[in-house]
Amino acid sequence: MSIPVARDQGSSRPNPSFFGSIDPFCWIMVIPLLLVAVFTTLEVSLPVGLGLVALGVVVLLVDATINWRWYRTWGNKPVSRDSRPRKR
Repeated sequence: MSIPVARDQGSSRPNPSFFGSIDPFCWIMVIPLLLVAVFTTLEVSLPVGLGLVALGVVVLLVDATINWRWYRTWGNKPVSRDSRPRKR
């Protein structure tokens, strides 16, 4: 069993928005970053905490943009018979 990521060809659906879906592995990095940002904002420094929040948002936007571009460029291409796995 595999974890479906946003770039799986079988799970891609038409996406009319500018951004694509976000990979679950991206959330693994962003959620702890946002938790550290909240702690830093409350206990240490407001500008540093807001900078960490901005960094988390940038990571999410970059991932969504990459997935949107992948869908636009590769998601609609037909799969050739040679690249399909063969049944044994």
